[in-house]
Amino acid sequence: MQTITQALSTLVELIRREEKARAHKEVLAALGANGHAARSTVSRQPWRRKGQKRDPKDIAALTARLLALISKTPGRRIEPIAKDLGVPTKDLVLPVKRLLGNKKIRTRGTRRATKYFPH
Repeated sequence: MQTITQALSTLVELIRREEKARAHKEVLAALGANGHAARSTVSRQPWRRKGQKRDPKDIAALTARLLALISKTPGRRIEPIAKDLGVPTKDLVLPVKRLLGNKKIRTRGTRRATKYFPH
């Protein structure tokens, strides 16, 4: 298996030479049959270490960004919201609870179908 650096170098070179079809095949080969990268070739750095607490200032800033986004685009689910904010959905659990507790936002639906609206 190629290392990530080697694979990226190959892809960049293929794209520069406008061999997009071959680059696409390289990506599919690297991801494997199920479309996911093999665990042995990709090591994700966690956003923070397991069990490490977030800085309260960071949580407050994320909560403010979340409220602004929900106010701007009401009725969206948490996955697209997290994608727009560039954070994992699990990192939004605390800010959502705080906004709900302070009655800044309200929800409609349950589980993954929950949509968020400004209050």
